[in-house]
Parts: sequence; C-alpha cells; structure tokens
Amino acid sequence: MKIALFGKIGQWFAAHKLLGSLLVLILLAGAGTGGYFAWQSYLYRQSPAYALEQLKKALTPPSPQALAHLVDFNAVAGELASAMQESFSFCKSGPDQNRYFRDQVQTVLLRQLMTKEEPGKKIEGDYESLLDKPLVILPPDFVSQLLASLKLNDKDPANVTISASIRNPLLNQDFPLVLRLRRSSSGWLVSNLLNARDLAAQMREAILARQRASIGILERKYAAVRKQMEAALPIQDCTAEAGLLSDGKTLLLMIDLLARNTGDAAVNNFSFDLSLMNSQDQIILNRHVNGTKSVDPGEDLRQRWTFELDAHEPLAQSVLSGGKLSCKGFWRTLGLGNGKVLHLTEPPNLQTVCELPSHNHPQGFCVLPVFLE
Repeated sequence: MKIALFGKIGQWFAAHKLLGSLLVLILLAGAGTGGYFAWQSYLYRQSPAYALEQLKKALTPPSPQALAHLVDFNAVAGELASAMQESFSFCKSGPDQNRYFRDQVQTVLLRQLMTKEEPGKKIEGDYESLLDKPLVILPPDFVSQLLASLKLNDKDPANVTISASIRNPLLNQDFPLVLRLRRSSSGWLVSNLLNARDLAAQMREAILARQRASIGILERKYAAVRKQMEAALPIQDCTAEAGLLSDGKTLLLMIDLLARNTGDAAVNNFSFDLSLMNSQDQIILNRHVNGTKSVDPGEDLRQRWTFELDAHEPLAQSVLSGGKLSCKGFWRTLGLGNGKVLHLTEPPNLQTVCELPSHNHPQGFCVLPVFLE
C-alpha cells in the first residue's frame, strides 16, 4: 500500500513538475527561515542586551531570588565596603570594620528591594526644606530610578558595562553607578561596581555639604534672634574693676552693665555671656551670668555682678596685671513680659574635630545617628 502511495505522489510530481518544484522550494525556505530566527534568538539570549533585559525583568517588581542569579552581591558589596573604609574610616573602626560595612550595604539593598514601592512615591521639596528630614542613603523610589536610567555599553566586548544614575534629594546629588557585566558559565553576571571609591567619596562630600547647609540655616536664625535681642535691650555700657580685700587673699572683681529697654515688652529675666579684657583687649576670662529684674519699655537696666577670686591663682594674677579692665558681651537669653523667650544657641563649628574617641573627622558627622553608634 505504501509503494502505491509513493507511486501516486511520484506520478503527481511528474504531471506537475513546476508546481512540485515550487512546493519544495517553499518548504526548504520555511525550514531555513525558521532555523535562521532560531539561531538569532539563541545569539540574542547570549548577548549583554538580553542580560540587561533579564535584569530589568528581575526588578519589575524586585525579586531578590532572581537578582541573586544576575548580580554578584558579595563582590559588589565588598568593593563598596572597602571604599567606605577609606572615606569613613572612623565608623566602626577595628578588625571587623569591612564586614560591618559589607553587611550594612547588603542589608540596606535587601530592605529596599523587599519594600513595596508605591507608584509615584519619592522625596519632594526644595533642598533647604529637606534638611530637617532624617538622612537616608537610598531614596524610596530607588528601584524606579534604577529601571529608568539603566543603560548598556557593549562597544568593547572585553569590557561590557551598564550604567545608571540615582538622585538623592536629601543630599541634592546625582550618584552615578557603573557596573561591569562579566560572562560566566551560566550567562552574564553583574560582577563589579567600578566606581565604588568615587561613590563613597562623593557620599562623604555630599553629607558634609548637607551639614554646611544645615549650619547655614542655624546661623541665619542665630543672627536674626541676636538682632531681636539687641533691638529689645541694647547694651549702653559695660565696665569692670578689681581690687584686693583687706585680707590680701581675695580679689574682688565687679562688672557693671547698663542697658536700655527700647522694645515694646518688659524684660523680666536675662542671661549674659561676658568677656573680661585687659588693657591690650586680650580676653582674660569668660563668664555666663544671669539676673532677674523687671525692666519696662523705656527704662534702664543697671546690673552688677561680683566675683571673688583667690588672689594667688593665675586667673587673679592676670586680672591684677591686666591694667585697665574692660568688658563686653551679648545677651544669651531674654525672658519677655509677653511670654516670649529669646534664646541664642550657637551653631556647631564644622571646622572642629569630633571629640568622640577614634572620630578623627569633621564635627558634622557626629550629629548623624549612624556615626554615633
């Protein structure tokens, strides 16, 4: 029966040679086209572009399990940890410092990847208004920013990289990421953070800039409050005199202050930062003094403070040998009759070194919780 069937097919081809030839060509072309597209599909799956596509897929939404097959988190975190040791050497200093940074990096990343990102959620506001917000290293829209900015650079097959840019409004900075794609036995793998050192240094400078901006706000508030105090109770005169008591052992130092209430509210209490100078205008001593006295608008305030010093102590000797004494100072606190209290709190000096043990760095870092642990 099979022989008869093949015979009939042969007879058909013999009777329709042209049509049969076309049918064979179509079948061969279809097979070739299918093979070509299959080959192209195979090549694409081996390409860096496909690896980037898979990375984006693993981030939509983030799947830590899928990302673990695409990113060498240990290597990337290790490079960033080493870079942070250079820029933040004072933090958790000791033999376990690198492990601490590595664990922190991986913990922060994992927490961010496992947190459901709300559509459109991001930090908004101008830089100055954001200075009061607690500092976070990764913004809440980190994944969205990463997806939107991921780009492939495969012009050099031996050095394939992907790049991205993350903006942190709290630091007023764009942080570029440059990651190496390496071919492994199981496919392409994100294996290195090439600009780890630059990132850590940029982070350090951004934190310091944020501190400077915060201090700038405090300085402006300080200046405004001081101006209010000087307008409410301007100092007219400050005099100083000193003398030994009859016992020859006690030095009596007297400071007289004259001020006038030119404001529209009574002053009920006050504190004053006093500096005593010698005849060369060199400061001999500083004192914080206070008083309680009701001074109505238009009235003068006359206040005397008296100090007893041991005549044989170096401080008393400096006063005795200082020649003509003078004093100056400024109000630290004014308690007004209308219930308002004006108080000056001096901004920290970022140029000084942090006083915490092993914290050989600018003072600004000392106010950040992560560096106080």
